Amino acid sequence: MSILALGVVLGLLIALFVKAKWVRPVPGLVCVAFGVVMAAGPAGPPVMTALSDAGDWVSSSLLSL
Repeated sequence: MSILALGVVLGLLIALFVKAKWVRPVPGLVCVAFGVVMAAGPAGPPVMTALSDAGDWVSSSLLSL
């Protein structure tokens, strides 16, 4: 199974858990696994850049208050 396919499957599992309102440790572990798989794939660097930019924006906004 490729990283992309595994990411899609884990993403569908997360959607299922959210829809079912099933808040237990298992969905949390699936979300962690999803994050690790996405970070290892081609989506990792752009997501990290976007999160870093958002963090910089929040930090500069709070400092300017």
